[in-house]
Amino acid sequence: MSTATARGVSVAVGLLVGVIMTAHAAPDAIFINAQVFTADEARPAAQAFAVEGGRILAIGEQDEVLAHKRPHTQVVDLQGRARAAGPD
Repeated sequence: MSTATARGVSVAVGLLVGVIMTAHAAPDAIFINAQVFTADEARPAAQAFAVEGGRILAIGEQDEVLAHKRPHTQVVDLQGRARAAGPD
């Protein structure tokens, strides 16, 4: 997955808090080792997020988000790069 794609999926991070995922959701990609700014005072930062069809399915601690990995899910290591809500 290209850096541009990785940046593009960060646009929808927004104000999600904790791990939010439906029982049937199967992420296309999980981005780990990230510094995600959530703009939420209760949880201002996260380590990972999962994306399916261009939508954020989950955001939270790396282990929590990786628990939703399926065989087809691509894991992308952002190597500590920062992500913020909104366009890059």
